[in-house]
Amino acid sequence: MVSLLLDLDSDVTARNRSGNTAYTMAACYGHMNVLQELIKHDTKGLGINILNNEGNSALMFASREFPEVVDLLLKHGANWSSKPNLQTSLQISAAQTHSVGGQIMKIILEHVFKSTDKETTTQFVNMKFQNKSALLYAIESNSQDIVEKVKLLIQYNADIYQKFKQKNMITLSREIKDVENRKKCVEVLENEWNRLNLIAEEAMIHLTGTQEPKKAK
Repeated sequence: MVSLLLDLDSDVTARNRSGNTAYTMAACYGHMNVLQELIKHDTKGLGINILNNEGNSALMFASREFPEVVDLLLKHGANWSSKPNLQTSLQISAAQTHSVGGQIMKIILEHVFKSTDKETTTQFVNMKFQNKSALLYAIESNSQDIVEKVKLLIQYNADIYQKFKQKNMITLSREIKDVENRKKCVEVLENEWNRLNLIAEEAMIHLTGTQEPKKAK
């Protein structure tokens, strides 16, 4: 049916009262076949990045639950960056409580890293929505893959020194509900904290002499 309608030149940019297009609706429900047909007929890529009335794109919807859809959209020009005052696809996937959030994050980060430079990737990783970064969303998610999420973000230079409501990331990770995940996340963050401080200390010694490094708290 979708293929037939598209063959009849149906408008892939058409929107309903909520501003949703066929792209956003299909992505929201994980309909790969529909999206493949839309992409096939949307040769100019006019519909893939349209936002609905709430500022959500097809990629944002897919980032909540559907790794394969995220991969498909990114490979066909979905915009991974975000307008001001909107969550990024990375933040959305980091916040998910189910077990595929980390998988979606990995797909997004690998695509971003391949399509731009290291500095831009780092900026993307550390973007904030309502003063929360992807790392904080991951810590707050309490998902079973939370340790993998944190490790992945650190791999892509997440800022572990950032604070939220006067608490640093190590302190916040001590609030993780699952005991084993809490222990592992604290360990991962403390190890990275100490690694970075050792690098900073060695650089300071080289430049000006000895300086006491900050301890992980």
